[in-house]
Amino acid sequence: TQSAPLPECKAAPRLAFEESWRGWLLARAQPQQQRGTRIVHVGRNNERRFPIPALDDFQALVATNLLGFIYVTQLAVKQMQAQQTGGSVVTITAALADNPIAGVTASLSMITKGGLETITQHLAMEYAKQHIRFNAVAPGVVDTPLHAKDPKEQLQKQNPMGSISTVEDIANAVVYLTEARQITGEVLHVDGGAHIGKW
Repeated sequence: TQSAPLPECKAAPRLAFEESWRGWLLARAQPQQQRGTRIVHVGRNNERRFPIPALDDFQALVATNLLGFIYVTQLAVKQMQAQQTGGSVVTITAALADNPIAGVTASLSMITKGGLETITQHLAMEYAKQHIRFNAVAPGVVDTPLHAKDPKEQLQKQNPMGSISTVEDIANAVVYLTEARQITGEVLHVDGGAHIGKW
């Protein structure tokens, strides 16, 4: 399906921000109700070095990656509980969250991505008896416009297989997790094995 723009979150008051997420979610939940609700949450990254001169960028990361997850997921869980048919929540984290790479300045983003991995595992346990599953996909380097100006050879070095993941690779991982009824609390790395260790 086509992705939709996320709600503007830069300076919105808390209640207005929550309502914008509520509208964003409900507009997409209606077509899902007949086949079980499935929610995918995608966030943002920031490559500024630490320490940072201002907190605006970090606050935007928190607003999108953490608050966005909380607002969307709590509404989704309520819908799943009302339907009493279980459901699946898949969020997108990053392989860098637990596998830093020298020269890649991603520490600020990874604070939030690591938090998403932690809450995914906790919620998986909390809602297991209701058959509401929580999983995450942790991509490595993906061939998107974000890396359009980066040398391909340099990107390939961040992957032990020497390849770059495609958007389809990530989408396939998400679909797998939404349909695998016995998998919950899992962080599925799509990074060519980069999370395993040094290569």
